[in-house]
Amino acid sequence: MLLSSPWKSFFRTSNNKLRRQRHGRDGYGAYAAEVLEHRALLSNVNVAVSATGAVSLQSTDAADHTVLITRSGANVVITGSNGTTLNGSVNTQESIALATVNSLSIRTAAGVHDSFTIQDLNVAGAVTLTGGTSGTADLDVRAHDSVMTIGSINANFNKENANFTLNANGIGLTVNGLVNVHALGTASLNAELEGTVNGGVGGALHIGSTVNVHTTGTGASSLDVRGEGAGTSVQIDGGLTGHLGKGPDSFTIRGDGGGTVRVNGAAILTGANLTDTFDVEGGVRFVGAATFHSGAANDTVTIHGTAGVIAPEFDSSLKLILGGGVNTVDIDSLGAPGQITVNGALSIAATGSLNAKIRDNLLRSSLTVKAGASAASTLNIDGTEVDGDTNATIKGAGSVVNAATDAGDSNPTHFKGKVTLHMSGASAVVNLSNSNLGTPLIFDTNVTLIGGTPVGTLHLLGVTSINTSLEKLVRFNIV
Repeated sequence: MLLSSPWKSFFRTSNNKLRRQRHGRDGYGAYAAEVLEHRALLSNVNVAVSATGAVSLQSTDAADHTVLITRSGANVVITGSNGTTLNGSVNTQESIALATVNSLSIRTAAGVHDSFTIQDLNVAGAVTLTGGTSGTADLDVRAHDSVMTIGSINANFNKENANFTLNANGIGLTVNGLVNVHALGTASLNAELEGTVNGGVGGALHIGSTVNVHTTGTGASSLDVRGEGAGTSVQIDGGLTGHLGKGPDSFTIRGDGGGTVRVNGAAILTGANLTDTFDVEGGVRFVGAATFHSGAANDTVTIHGTAGVIAPEFDSSLKLILGGGVNTVDIDSLGAPGQITVNGALSIAATGSLNAKIRDNLLRSSLTVKAGASAASTLNIDGTEVDGDTNATIKGAGSVVNAATDAGDSNPTHFKGKVTLHMSGASAVVNLSNSNLGTPLIFDTNVTLIGGTPVGTLHLLGVTSINTSLEKLVRFNIV
Protein backbone atom coordinates (compact mmCIF):
# COMPACT_ATOMS: atom_id res chain seq x y z
CA MET A 1 0.00 0.00 0.00
CA LEU A 2 1.34 3.45 -0.90
CA LEU A 3 1.92 5.69 2.07
CA SER A 4 1.93 8.87 -0.01
CA SER A 5 1.53 9.72 -3.64
CA PRO A 6 4.75 10.55 -5.55
CA TRP A 7 2.66 12.69 -7.91
CA LYS A 8 2.29 15.29 -5.16
CA SER A 9 6.01 15.95 -5.05
CA PHE A 10 6.51 15.43 -8.80
CA PHE A 11 4.01 18.12 -9.80
CA ARG A 12 4.27 20.33 -6.73
CA THR A 13 4.64 24.04 -7.38
CA SER A 14 7.79 25.44 -5.86
CA ASN A 15 9.22 28.91 -5.66
CA ASN A 16 12.56 27.39 -6.61
CA LYS A 17 13.26 26.09 -10.07
CA LEU A 18 14.14 22.41 -10.14
CA ARG A 19 15.81 22.45 -13.52
CA ARG A 20 16.87 25.12 -15.91
CA GLN A 21 14.91 25.01 -19.13
CA ARG A 22 16.78 23.44 -22.01
CA HIS A 23 16.11 22.85 -25.69
CA GLY A 24 12.66 24.39 -25.43
CA ARG A 25 11.19 21.58 -23.33
CA ASP A 26 8.57 22.51 -20.77
CA GLY A 27 9.35 22.08 -17.07
CA TYR A 28 7.81 19.45 -14.84
CA GLY A 29 4.91 21.70 -13.96
CA ALA A 30 3.51 21.23 -17.48
CA TYR A 31 3.49 17.43 -17.39
CA ALA A 32 0.32 17.11 -15.33
CA ALA A 33 -1.66 18.92 -18.01
CA GLU A 34 -0.07 16.89 -20.78
CA VAL A 35 -0.63 13.33 -19.53
CA LEU A 36 -4.14 12.87 -20.94
CA GLU A 37 -3.27 14.59 -24.20
CA HIS A 38 -0.54 12.04 -24.99
CA ARG A 39 -2.34 8.79 -24.21
CA ALA A 40 -2.70 8.05 -27.90
CA LEU A 41 1.07 7.94 -28.28
CA LEU A 42 2.01 5.35 -25.69
CA SER A 43 5.63 4.46 -25.05
CA ASN A 44 6.98 1.67 -22.91
CA VAL A 45 9.65 1.21 -20.27
CA ASN A 46 10.39 -2.22 -18.85
CA VAL A 47 11.09 -2.45 -15.13
CA ALA A 48 12.91 -5.34 -13.45
CA VAL A 49 14.00 -5.96 -9.86
CA SER A 50 16.44 -8.67 -8.81
CA ALA A 51 16.55 -10.56 -5.55
CA THR A 52 19.72 -8.59 -4.65
CA GLY A 53 17.95 -5.24 -4.80
CA ALA A 54 19.07 -4.23 -8.29
CA VAL A 55 16.47 -2.14 -10.12
CA SER A 56 16.71 -1.76 -13.90
CA LEU A 57 14.68 0.29 -16.39
CA GLN A 58 14.86 0.08 -20.18
CA SER A 59 13.11 2.12 -22.86
CA THR A 60 11.88 -0.36 -25.45
CA ASP A 61 10.34 1.56 -28.36
CA ALA A 62 10.82 4.53 -30.67
CA ALA A 63 8.82 7.04 -28.63
CA ASP A 64 9.72 9.59 -25.98
CA HIS A 65 9.75 8.33 -22.40
CA THR A 66 9.29 10.28 -19.15
CA VAL A 67 9.80 8.42 -15.87
CA LEU A 68 9.99 9.35 -12.19
CA ILE A 69 11.68 6.95 -9.75
CA THR A 70 11.03 7.73 -6.09
CA ARG A 71 10.22 6.16 -2.72
CA SER A 72 7.01 6.00 -0.71
CA GLY A 73 7.53 4.31 2.65
CA ALA A 74 8.92 0.79 2.09
CA ASN A 75 8.11 0.88 -1.62
CA VAL A 76 9.99 2.06 -4.69
CA VAL A 77 7.50 3.82 -6.93
CA ILE A 78 8.10 4.13 -10.69
CA THR A 79 5.74 6.42 -12.56
CA GLY A 80 5.46 7.09 -16.28
CA SER A 81 3.99 10.31 -17.64
CA ASN A 82 3.44 11.92 -21.05
CA GLY A 83 2.06 8.61 -22.33
CA THR A 84 4.79 6.39 -20.88
CA THR A 85 3.54 3.00 -19.68
CA LEU A 86 5.40 0.22 -17.88
CA ASN A 87 6.17 -3.43 -18.67
CA GLY A 88 4.12 -3.59 -21.87
CA SER A 89 0.83 -2.88 -20.13
CA VAL A 90 -1.45 0.14 -19.87
CA ASN A 91 -0.19 0.78 -16.34
CA THR A 92 1.66 4.03 -15.72
CA GLN A 93 2.83 3.19 -12.22
CA GLU A 94 4.61 0.30 -10.50
CA SER A 95 4.97 0.09 -6.72
CA ILE A 96 7.64 -2.37 -5.60
CA ALA A 97 8.19 -3.47 -2.01
CA LEU A 98 11.94 -2.96 -1.62
CA ALA A 99 13.51 -1.63 1.55
CA THR A 100 16.98 -1.04 0.04
CA VAL A 101 17.93 -0.29 -3.56
CA ASN A 102 21.44 -1.62 -4.02
CA SER A 103 21.82 -0.42 -7.61
CA LEU A 104 19.78 1.36 -10.27
CA SER A 105 20.43 1.05 -14.00
CA ILE A 106 18.74 2.90 -16.85
CA ARG A 107 18.99 2.20 -20.56
CA THR A 108 17.56 4.80 -22.94
CA ALA A 109 16.34 4.36 -26.51
CA ALA A 110 17.95 5.80 -29.66
CA GLY A 111 16.38 8.56 -31.68
CA VAL A 112 13.93 9.77 -29.00
CA HIS A 113 13.87 12.11 -26.00
CA ASP A 114 14.05 10.12 -22.77
CA SER A 115 13.77 11.87 -19.41
CA PHE A 116 14.45 10.01 -16.13
CA THR A 117 14.18 11.63 -12.71
CA ILE A 118 15.46 10.00 -9.51
CA GLN A 119 13.89 11.81 -6.56
CA ASP A 120 14.09 11.19 -2.79
CA LEU A 121 15.45 7.67 -3.38
CA ASN A 122 18.58 6.34 -1.68
CA VAL A 123 20.74 3.97 -3.73
CA ALA A 124 23.39 2.08 -1.78
CA GLY A 125 25.52 1.31 -4.83
CA ALA A 126 25.82 2.71 -8.34
CA VAL A 127 23.34 4.60 -10.48
CA THR A 128 24.20 3.88 -14.11
CA LEU A 129 22.78 5.19 -17.37
CA THR A 130 23.53 3.77 -20.81
CA GLY A 131 22.52 5.99 -23.69
CA GLY A 132 21.60 5.36 -27.30
CA THR A 133 23.26 6.19 -30.61
CA SER A 134 21.11 9.28 -31.23
CA GLY A 135 18.40 11.41 -29.67
CA THR A 136 18.31 13.24 -26.34
CA ALA A 137 18.43 11.97 -22.77
CA ASP A 138 17.90 13.72 -19.43
CA LEU A 139 19.02 12.32 -16.08
CA ASP A 140 17.90 14.41 -13.12
CA VAL A 141 18.93 13.28 -9.61
CA ARG A 142 17.42 15.54 -6.96
CA ALA A 143 16.20 15.73 -3.42
CA HIS A 144 12.73 17.15 -2.91
CA ASP A 145 11.20 16.03 0.40
CA SER A 146 13.99 14.00 2.03
CA VAL A 147 17.79 13.86 2.16
CA MET A 148 19.25 11.56 -0.49
CA THR A 149 22.38 9.40 -0.55
CA ILE A 150 23.77 7.72 -3.68
CA GLY A 151 26.76 5.38 -3.81
CA SER A 152 28.14 6.56 -7.18
CA ILE A 153 26.94 7.71 -10.59
CA ASN A 154 28.12 6.61 -14.03
CA ALA A 155 26.11 8.24 -16.82
CA ASN A 156 27.33 7.24 -20.30
CA PHE A 157 24.99 9.04 -22.69
CA ASN A 158 26.79 7.59 -25.70
CA LYS A 159 25.86 9.73 -28.76
CA GLU A 160 22.76 11.33 -27.33
CA ASN A 161 22.44 15.02 -26.55
CA ALA A 162 22.71 14.90 -22.78
CA ASN A 163 21.32 16.89 -19.87
CA PHE A 164 22.56 15.83 -16.44
CA THR A 165 21.56 17.40 -13.10
CA LEU A 166 22.46 16.83 -9.46
CA ASN A 167 20.43 19.13 -7.22
CA ALA A 168 20.33 19.24 -3.40
CA ASN A 169 17.26 21.49 -3.77
CA GLY A 170 17.03 22.89 -0.25
CA ILE A 171 17.15 19.40 1.30
CA GLY A 172 20.52 17.68 0.88
CA LEU A 173 22.12 15.22 -1.54
CA THR A 174 25.28 13.15 -1.03
CA VAL A 175 27.11 11.01 -3.57
CA ASN A 176 29.70 8.99 -1.68
CA GLY A 177 31.76 7.90 -4.67
CA LEU A 178 32.64 8.95 -8.22
CA VAL A 179 30.42 10.96 -10.53
CA ASN A 180 31.23 10.18 -14.18
CA VAL A 181 29.30 11.80 -17.05
CA HIS A 182 30.19 11.09 -20.70
CA ALA A 183 28.89 11.81 -24.21
CA LEU A 184 30.33 11.06 -27.66
CA GLY A 185 29.96 11.82 -31.37
CA THR A 186 28.13 14.97 -32.42
CA ALA A 187 26.32 15.22 -29.11
CA SER A 188 26.17 18.15 -26.72
CA LEU A 189 26.45 17.69 -22.96
CA ASN A 190 25.06 20.01 -20.30
CA ALA A 191 25.93 19.06 -16.73
CA GLU A 192 24.69 20.90 -13.62
CA LEU A 193 25.76 20.30 -10.01
CA GLU A 194 23.74 22.52 -7.74
CA GLY A 195 22.94 23.38 -4.18
CA THR A 196 19.78 25.47 -4.39
CA VAL A 197 17.25 27.08 -2.06
CA ASN A 198 13.78 25.58 -1.68
CA GLY A 199 11.19 27.15 0.60
CA GLY A 200 13.78 29.53 1.99
CA VAL A 201 16.10 26.67 3.03
CA GLY A 202 19.51 26.07 1.48
CA GLY A 203 20.63 22.60 0.43
CA ALA A 204 24.08 20.99 0.46
CA LEU A 205 25.38 18.86 -2.41
CA HIS A 206 28.31 16.76 -1.22
CA ILE A 207 30.34 14.53 -3.55
CA GLY A 208 32.77 12.35 -1.64
CA SER A 209 35.11 11.60 -4.54
CA THR A 210 35.94 12.93 -8.02
CA VAL A 211 33.69 14.44 -10.67
CA ASN A 212 34.54 13.69 -14.31
CA VAL A 213 32.52 15.32 -17.10
CA HIS A 214 33.74 14.40 -20.56
CA THR A 215 32.45 14.75 -24.09
CA THR A 216 34.10 14.48 -27.49
CA GLY A 217 30.98 15.84 -29.16
CA THR A 218 30.85 18.79 -31.53
CA GLY A 219 27.72 20.33 -30.00
CA ALA A 220 27.72 23.25 -27.57
CA SER A 221 28.36 21.89 -24.08
CA SER A 222 28.47 23.27 -20.55
CA LEU A 223 29.53 22.41 -17.01
CA ASP A 224 27.77 24.43 -14.32
CA VAL A 225 28.62 24.06 -10.60
CA ARG A 226 26.73 26.41 -8.28
CA GLY A 227 25.78 27.14 -4.71
CA GLU A 228 22.75 29.32 -5.34
CA GLY A 229 21.52 31.25 -2.32
CA ALA A 230 22.20 31.62 1.38
CA GLY A 231 22.96 28.34 3.12
CA THR A 232 23.59 26.41 -0.10
CA SER A 233 26.82 24.64 -0.87
CA VAL A 234 28.51 22.30 -3.30
CA GLN A 235 31.54 20.39 -2.02
CA ILE A 236 33.62 18.02 -4.14
CA ASP A 237 36.12 16.10 -2.01
CA GLY A 238 38.09 14.78 -4.97
CA GLY A 239 39.06 16.58 -8.14
CA LEU A 240 36.88 18.21 -10.78
CA THR A 241 37.68 17.36 -14.39
CA GLY A 242 35.68 18.83 -17.25
CA HIS A 243 36.59 18.11 -20.88
CA LEU A 244 33.92 19.55 -23.12
CA GLY A 245 34.88 18.51 -26.61
CA LYS A 246 34.81 20.40 -29.87
CA GLY A 247 31.87 22.77 -29.61
CA PRO A 248 31.67 26.28 -28.14
CA ASP A 249 31.88 25.33 -24.47
CA SER A 250 31.21 27.10 -21.17
CA PHE A 251 32.40 26.38 -17.64
CA THR A 252 30.65 28.10 -14.73
CA ILE A 253 31.69 27.74 -11.08
CA ARG A 254 29.78 30.15 -8.84
CA GLY A 255 28.80 30.78 -5.26
CA ASP A 256 25.85 33.16 -5.60
CA GLY A 257 23.84 35.01 -2.97
CA GLY A 258 25.85 33.62 -0.06
CA GLY A 259 26.16 30.12 -1.53
CA THR A 260 29.53 28.38 -1.74
CA VAL A 261 31.44 25.94 -3.95
CA ARG A 262 34.53 24.09 -2.71
CA VAL A 263 36.73 21.74 -4.75
CA ASN A 264 39.26 19.94 -2.56
CA GLY A 265 41.22 18.19 -5.31
CA ALA A 266 42.75 19.47 -8.53
CA ALA A 267 40.41 21.20 -10.98
CA ILE A 268 41.15 20.78 -14.70
CA LEU A 269 38.67 22.40 -17.07
CA THR A 270 39.40 21.90 -20.76
CA GLY A 271 37.74 23.00 -23.98
CA ALA A 272 38.90 21.79 -27.37
CA ASN A 273 38.17 23.67 -30.57
CA LEU A 274 35.75 26.61 -30.68
CA THR A 275 35.40 29.62 -28.41
CA ASP A 276 35.39 28.66 -24.72
CA THR A 277 34.28 30.68 -21.68
CA PHE A 278 35.31 30.15 -18.07
CA ASP A 279 33.34 31.94 -15.34
CA VAL A 280 34.25 31.80 -11.63
CA GLU A 281 32.40 34.09 -9.25
CA GLY A 282 31.63 34.71 -5.59
CA GLY A 283 32.06 32.13 -2.85
CA VAL A 284 34.28 29.67 -4.70
CA ARG A 285 37.32 27.97 -3.22
CA PHE A 286 39.77 25.77 -5.12
CA VAL A 287 41.90 23.92 -2.56
CA GLY A 288 43.92 22.01 -5.17
CA ALA A 289 45.63 23.40 -8.27
CA ALA A 290 43.27 24.90 -10.86
CA THR A 291 43.90 24.75 -14.62
CA PHE A 292 41.64 26.28 -17.27
CA HIS A 293 42.76 25.12 -20.71
CA SER A 294 41.35 25.93 -24.13
CA GLY A 295 42.60 24.70 -27.48
CA ALA A 296 40.26 27.16 -29.15
CA ALA A 297 40.41 30.84 -30.08
CA ASN A 298 38.85 34.04 -28.74
CA ASP A 299 38.48 32.60 -25.25
CA THR A 300 37.18 34.42 -22.19
CA VAL A 301 38.09 33.87 -18.52
CA THR A 302 36.19 35.83 -15.89
CA ILE A 303 37.03 35.51 -12.19
CA HIS A 304 35.03 37.94 -10.08
CA GLY A 305 34.16 38.57 -6.49
CA THR A 306 30.67 39.47 -5.36
CA ALA A 307 30.49 43.09 -4.20
CA GLY A 308 30.12 43.32 -0.44
CA VAL A 309 30.02 39.54 -0.02
CA ILE A 310 33.03 37.35 -0.89
CA ALA A 311 35.83 36.81 -3.41
CA PRO A 312 37.11 33.52 -4.89
CA GLU A 313 40.10 31.81 -3.30
CA PHE A 314 42.79 29.64 -4.89
CA ASP A 315 44.75 27.79 -2.20
CA SER A 316 47.22 26.47 -4.75
CA SER A 317 48.19 27.58 -8.27
CA LEU A 318 46.01 28.96 -11.06
CA LYS A 319 46.99 28.30 -14.66
CA LEU A 320 45.16 29.75 -17.69
CA ILE A 321 46.10 28.29 -21.08
CA LEU A 322 44.28 30.01 -23.93
CA GLY A 323 44.18 29.72 -27.72
CA GLY A 324 44.59 31.96 -30.75
CA GLY A 325 42.58 34.97 -31.80
CA VAL A 326 41.79 37.65 -29.22
CA ASN A 327 41.53 36.33 -25.67
CA THR A 328 40.12 38.11 -22.62
CA VAL A 329 41.03 37.58 -18.97
CA ASP A 330 39.29 39.57 -16.23
CA ILE A 331 40.32 38.82 -12.61
CA ASP A 332 38.67 41.44 -10.40
CA SER A 333 37.33 41.32 -6.83
CA LEU A 334 34.66 43.90 -7.78
CA GLY A 335 34.40 45.36 -4.30
CA ALA A 336 34.24 42.07 -2.41
CA PRO A 337 35.70 42.13 1.12
CA GLY A 338 39.37 41.32 0.78
CA GLN A 339 40.98 40.47 -2.51
CA ILE A 340 40.96 37.51 -4.87
CA THR A 341 43.71 35.37 -3.38
CA VAL A 342 46.01 33.00 -5.28
CA ASN A 343 48.46 31.30 -2.92
CA GLY A 344 50.41 29.53 -5.67
CA ALA A 345 51.72 30.77 -9.00
CA LEU A 346 49.37 32.59 -11.39
CA SER A 347 50.17 31.83 -15.02
CA ILE A 348 48.36 33.24 -18.06
CA ALA A 349 49.43 32.12 -21.54
CA ALA A 350 47.70 32.81 -24.86
CA THR A 351 48.74 31.63 -28.32
CA GLY A 352 46.99 34.68 -29.78
CA SER A 353 46.66 38.16 -28.34
CA LEU A 354 45.53 38.86 -24.79
CA ASN A 355 43.51 41.56 -23.10
CA ALA A 356 44.04 40.94 -19.39
CA LYS A 357 42.93 42.81 -16.28
CA ILE A 358 44.27 41.82 -12.85
CA ARG A 359 42.61 44.06 -10.28
CA ASP A 360 42.51 43.87 -6.48
CA ASN A 361 44.30 40.53 -6.26
CA LEU A 362 46.62 39.11 -3.63
CA LEU A 363 49.14 36.92 -5.43
CA ARG A 364 51.25 35.10 -2.84
CA SER A 365 53.66 33.68 -5.40
CA SER A 366 54.75 34.57 -8.94
CA LEU A 367 52.91 36.09 -11.90
CA THR A 368 53.70 34.96 -15.45
CA VAL A 369 51.98 36.34 -18.56
CA LYS A 370 52.59 35.31 -22.18
CA ALA A 371 50.85 36.56 -25.33
CA GLY A 372 51.42 35.84 -29.02
CA ALA A 373 52.40 38.07 -31.92
CA SER A 374 49.13 37.98 -33.90
CA ALA A 375 47.87 41.35 -32.60
CA ALA A 376 48.46 43.93 -29.90
CA SER A 377 47.87 42.81 -26.31
CA THR A 378 46.99 44.80 -23.20
CA LEU A 379 47.89 43.93 -19.61
CA ASN A 380 46.40 45.99 -16.75
CA ILE A 381 47.52 45.42 -13.15
CA ASP A 382 45.86 47.56 -10.48
CA GLY A 383 45.44 47.33 -6.71
CA THR A 384 47.32 44.05 -6.66
CA GLU A 385 50.16 42.68 -4.54
CA VAL A 386 52.57 40.21 -6.18
CA ASP A 387 54.85 38.56 -3.62
CA GLY A 388 56.99 36.61 -6.10
CA ASP A 389 58.62 37.58 -9.39
CA THR A 390 56.61 39.01 -12.28
CA ASN A 391 57.51 38.00 -15.83
CA ALA A 392 55.61 39.07 -18.94
CA THR A 393 56.52 38.05 -22.49
CA ILE A 394 54.29 39.89 -24.95
CA LYS A 395 55.04 39.72 -28.68
CA GLY A 396 52.36 41.74 -30.46
CA ALA A 397 53.24 45.08 -32.04
CA GLY A 398 51.72 48.05 -30.23
CA SER A 399 51.11 46.12 -27.01
CA VAL A 400 50.53 48.04 -23.77
CA VAL A 401 51.23 47.27 -20.10
CA ASN A 402 49.57 49.48 -17.49
CA ALA A 403 50.50 49.20 -13.81
CA ALA A 404 48.60 51.16 -11.14
CA THR A 405 47.06 53.49 -13.72
CA ASP A 406 43.53 53.22 -12.29
CA ALA A 407 43.24 56.28 -10.03
CA GLY A 408 39.91 54.99 -8.71
CA ASP A 409 41.38 51.86 -7.14
CA SER A 410 41.65 52.02 -3.36
CA ASN A 411 44.60 49.61 -3.05
CA PRO A 412 48.26 50.20 -3.89
CA THR A 413 49.94 48.10 -6.56
CA HIS A 414 52.95 46.40 -4.99
CA PHE A 415 55.56 44.21 -6.71
CA LYS A 416 57.72 42.54 -4.05
CA GLY A 417 59.80 40.43 -6.44
CA LYS A 418 61.71 41.22 -9.61
CA VAL A 419 59.72 42.55 -12.56
CA THR A 420 60.72 41.69 -16.14
CA LEU A 421 58.68 42.87 -19.13
CA HIS A 422 59.85 41.51 -22.48
CA MET A 423 57.78 43.24 -25.17
CA SER A 424 59.41 42.25 -28.44
CA GLY A 425 56.77 43.72 -30.77
CA ALA A 426 57.20 47.11 -32.36
CA SER A 427 56.35 50.31 -30.45
CA ALA A 428 55.41 48.80 -27.11
CA VAL A 429 54.11 51.08 -24.36
CA VAL A 430 54.44 50.82 -20.58
CA ASN A 431 52.43 53.20 -18.39
CA LEU A 432 53.28 53.37 -14.69
CA SER A 433 51.19 54.84 -11.86
CA ASN A 434 48.59 57.61 -11.64
CA SER A 435 48.00 60.95 -9.92
CA ASN A 436 46.26 59.50 -6.82
CA LEU A 437 48.61 59.64 -3.84
CA GLY A 438 46.52 56.99 -2.08
CA THR A 439 47.18 54.27 -4.66
CA PRO A 440 50.93 54.31 -5.29
CA LEU A 441 52.95 51.91 -7.41
CA ILE A 442 55.67 50.20 -5.37
CA PHE A 443 58.60 48.14 -6.64
CA ASP A 444 60.66 46.49 -3.89
CA THR A 445 63.42 45.38 -6.23
CA ASN A 446 64.69 45.64 -9.80
CA VAL A 447 62.68 46.26 -12.97
CA THR A 448 63.77 45.21 -16.45
CA LEU A 449 62.07 46.43 -19.64
CA ILE A 450 63.01 45.00 -23.03
CA GLY A 451 61.38 46.44 -26.15
CA GLY A 452 61.40 45.74 -29.89
CA THR A 453 61.97 47.79 -33.03
CA PRO A 454 60.84 50.57 -33.23
CA VAL A 455 61.65 50.99 -29.56
CA GLY A 456 59.11 51.05 -26.78
CA THR A 457 58.07 53.97 -24.61
CA LEU A 458 57.92 54.15 -20.82
CA HIS A 459 55.52 56.73 -19.30
CA LEU A 460 55.88 57.65 -15.61
CA LEU A 461 52.43 59.09 -14.89
CA GLY A 462 52.37 59.55 -11.14
CA VAL A 463 53.51 58.24 -7.79
CA THR A 464 56.04 55.47 -8.28
CA SER A 465 58.34 54.03 -5.64
CA ILE A 466 61.35 52.02 -6.82
CA ASN A 467 63.66 50.92 -4.04
CA THR A 468 66.48 50.37 -6.49
CA SER A 469 67.07 52.05 -9.82
CA LEU A 470 65.74 50.49 -12.99
CA GLU A 471 68.12 47.64 -13.59
CA LYS A 472 67.83 47.63 -17.34
CA LEU A 473 66.11 49.45 -20.18
CA VAL A 474 66.63 47.79 -23.57
CA ARG A 475 65.01 49.46 -26.62
CA PHE A 476 62.84 51.60 -24.34
CA ASN A 477 62.71 55.39 -24.04
CA ILE A 478 61.47 57.17 -20.89
CA VAL A 479 58.94 59.96 -21.40
